Amino acid sequence: MADIDISIASYRDPELLPTVRSAWDNSTDPSSLHFTVISQAEDDEHPDLSFIPEEQLTYHKFHWSQSKGACWAREIGSRNLTGTFFLQIDSHSRFRLDWDKTVIESYLASYAHYGRIVFTTYPEGYKVTDDGQDELHYRNEMLKIIPVWNEGEQMVGPSFENATSNPYGDEIYYLSANSLFCFREIIEEIPYDPLLYFYGEEPSLGLRFYTRGIKLINTPVNFMFHEYKASWNSDTPKRKLHWEDDPDWHKLNYQSYERLARIMTGDTTFGVYGIGDYDRTTNSGCSSTMIAFPSKNNSSARFEVTTVMGSYVAFRTTHLVESSAIAIIYSSGFVSFKSLVMLLSLYNCIVSLAFAAVS
Repeated sequence: MADIDISIASYRDPELLPTVRSAWDNSTDPSSLHFTVISQAEDDEHPDLSFIPEEQLTYHKFHWSQSKGACWAREIGSRNLTGTFFLQIDSHSRFRLDWDKTVIESYLASYAHYGRIVFTTYPEGYKVTDDGQDELHYRNEMLKIIPVWNEGEQMVGPSFENATSNPYGDEIYYLSANSLFCFREIIEEIPYDPLLYFYGEEPSLGLRFYTRGIKLINTPVNFMFHEYKASWNSDTPKRKLHWEDDPDWHKLNYQSYERLARIMTGDTTFGVYGIGDYDRTTNSGCSSTMIAFPSKNNSSARFEVTTVMGSYVAFRTTHLVESSAIAIIYSSGFVSFKSLVMLLSLYNCIVSLAFAAVS
């Protein structure tokens, strides 16, 4: 069976060892796996992974104080790949029996149907019970990710609805970083941005894939589980979080948001870390279309895309001189990103003139 590079970034996570063990024990062919583990922890917290043959493990051990965030660690985990496939997961995951055979066969079938794709999903959940056993939370139906605007984080985030019965998976327009599977060449072509911190990781990477002609496909098979809560009750040790340990995390986050704003608003100076084809289009025949670009280099207003449904493209405009937000709806049967940017740039000029007139 083809080789899989598995990238696992872990921050002081007691679930790291059982995650790696689950992937190894439930694999059809463990000899085909190569793990790259980035453990950010106290010196005595790095787990023993010596059950994996040395040639199948790249183990980076950092003191947690050296960490620069999730994307910094994930970028390290995607270096020097040698396998046919790449799988990125979180350090709190579990796997179904024969998971590797299942996901490879499904991916190849979908790739033959769609062309260049990434499998991505929010997997089924699990929790560790008080007696240390895994409680797996199976779903009766497949879910797919829908992008929505998160007002609290001022960022596009995920929502969910039932997936169709399409055996090749539904095309979606939001990426999950805790379950990402593709050919190695795809993640090498569009590498992780180590200068992002955490928030915005998923929408920015999804946008970079999409604008380079790589479809995001909701994984049509269940092959893994993810722990979604840092702690389930007061008796369960809470998983450590970087922003709780590092008093200067907000500086990294601020720099990340500044960079992210430029990426998401069409700045083309970032090379492989920026957007791809500015003329990638959305077609009104789709039930949902990709989050598009707002205008760039704004001084009087910041534009954020909320969601795109069919031919209706909704934008949120937050004026820096007032707290209110308005939504602009632009409808067209066939819309290019360049046209959307031009439209918003024109609107921005109008807003600027209006502000100037009343000031």
